Amino acid sequence: MNTATANPNLYLTNRRQLYILPTRGGIMFGLMLLAMFGLAIRFQSQPAFLMTFLLAALGQVSALYTHRNVLGLKLSIFDPEPISAGQKANFRVFIEKPTNQARHDLWLIPNINPQPIQIDAHSDAETVITVESKNRGWLNCPPFSVTSDFPMTLLYSWSRKIKPSRRCLVYPKPIGDQPIPTHLGINGDGGSSVSGAQGEHFHSVRPFQSGDSMQHIHWRATAKLQKPMTKQYERAVSNTLWLAWDALGLLETEARLSQLARWVIDATEQRLEFGLLLPDKQIEPDSGEHHMRNCLKALALY
Repeated sequence: MNTATANPNLYLTNRRQLYILPTRGGIMFGLMLLAMFGLAIRFQSQPAFLMTFLLAALGQVSALYTHRNVLGLKLSIFDPEPISAGQKANFRVFIEKPTNQARHDLWLIPNINPQPIQIDAHSDAETVITVESKNRGWLNCPPFSVTSDFPMTLLYSWSRKIKPSRRCLVYPKPIGDQPIPTHLGINGDGGSSVSGAQGEHFHSVRPFQSGDSMQHIHWRATAKLQKPMTKQYERAVSNTLWLAWDALGLLETEARLSQLARWVIDATEQRLEFGLLLPDKQIEPDSGEHHMRNCLKALALY
């Protein structure tokens, strides 16, 4: 079974996927060999022939080592942690080699900040592909090649483009100068309570006031105290915040998402319980890191 097919997270560099060409220095090296060979023929110089053939053999050995330096590598690529728009995503790449032969000066191209990869004889290596994020949503890992010009920089070997199926979730950039809403929703789920003529549970009685409904008169207390008394009811007021799309009606879409992202992060840092209301989705009130990530994901994919 082809391992690369069985595991979409594993990519191989086999012979059919590798290419090799001379570098600019390699071309100059080849022209120098032609000039030396011509001079050796012109003057029939045995030392010149010997030097020319030795350098040509060195070039052939260099081609072999350059090709083998990239051959047979196994690359596993992993999804990075979510980031905010404007930050850099680091896709981790784990590189394994099939033998104990050390590998030197490997590069993953393109990359924002490429670094040479050195793999010791008895170990493997790990590196990252860094990608800049500009917009929210999914950020795919770009296609890249494994390259090397080791050992003499005369030849340049590279693999066919590897197209990983890895991606990174990019949250909206958490910016905005509006404070977290201070109003509380009322849904009877506990928290604090207030008293009034309207409510759910009987709380107490108070003297009758102008405007009170006759239906709320407490007749037993009225008879006992010899003056009209009104029933007081208690209603529960939720301590839950709702971060609502409609509360930012004057802002454009991206500005709303950024402000909501700012509120979500601030509410989590303050350990508040909050819910998120979007035009196409509602996330029930909760708190904590997991809830924050769910809300930011909803904003990123809106």
